[in-house]
Amino acid sequence: MGHRRADIGFFVPVRGLAGLFTLPILLVPKGHVGSAFGFVNTVGQVAAFISPLLVGYTLNATQSNFKLVFHGFVGLFLLGAATSFKIRQPAIG
Repeated sequence: MGHRRADIGFFVPVRGLAGLFTLPILLVPKGHVGSAFGFVNTVGQVAAFISPLLVGYTLNATQSNFKLVFHGFVGLFLLGAATSFKIRQPAIG
């Protein structure tokens, strides 16, 4: 039962990322898809590098207050979800 939850906890977010990586293909002119995909990938990699550092700093500064860290993650998730609703598909024609 325990690793079923772990599987869901891993595969659900990864499945959502598939949509993120297809956005440059759908939204950017064909001649710039490679650059747009590279930019999206770079931003993701930088965030993956900085996130553990910021979490460690926050835990050290707040005497290991994990509640603050988790609330921060939820807030950033909600911000990302809200901004994703602003993405519009360009008009075809």
